[in-house]
Amino acid sequence: MTDIPADASLLGVMTTLVAWTLAETFARAFPVTRRFVPPILVAVALVALFLTCTHLPYAQYAKASEPISFLLGPAVVALALPIHRHRREVAASLPGLLAASITGICAAVAASFVIAVTLRADPNMLVALLTTQATSPVATAVAGSLGGPASLAAVLAIISGILGAVAGPALFRAFRITDPRVRGLALGISSHAIGTSRAFDMDAETGTYAAIGMAFGAVLVPVIITLVAAIPWLATFLP
Repeated sequence: MTDIPADASLLGVMTTLVAWTLAETFARAFPVTRRFVPPILVAVALVALFLTCTHLPYAQYAKASEPISFLLGPAVVALALPIHRHRREVAASLPGLLAASITGICAAVAASFVIAVTLRADPNMLVALLTTQATSPVATAVAGSLGGPASLAAVLAIISGILGAVAGPALFRAFRITDPRVRGLALGISSHAIGTSRAFDMDAETGTYAAIGMAFGAVLVPVIITLVAAIPWLATFLP
């Protein structure tokens, strides 16, 4: 099959928009599935199917869809608006939010380290696992700085986001967690942008705290992992 030119930006944009439109249409037609199969997961599957059927390399698709990727920056900045609207509640809860974020991220990093070492995972896999509490751009940067594979870190961060967005609400119901601060912070830290999107589906307050959790994760994960890498004994497990 003839390769599709890499500079065909319209192709990348249209593929992404069509995949997302179909995913949203499916979610609206079958609302109950949104709890278990978020639209982002359906859209990713559709794009992957398209790339497989057309034999189009992902690098070419990524280049062609740069106009949409560019919008991620303004979208993240826009998350400041709900935080500003709830600034009084956020300010009052900030010490607790920060303490919970540090505790949660440290626990997640420690659990990833113990699991990877117990299973005798490759050092590259260990580095990628340690960064899953940060958004994929941060995860790739941290993994690269430690000599690990940036691409693997990005993939694991995305998988973490999807799994958290799917399993998070079910866990909240199972353990009867109703506080929007707890729900939002947990989704933002563990599931990043995908979890934040899912949190806004719940309500604006939960989404606000998810945005804060995502920001905390992006700042705290590099710091915590840098401190871990500075410990001589632990550093022997890294690349």
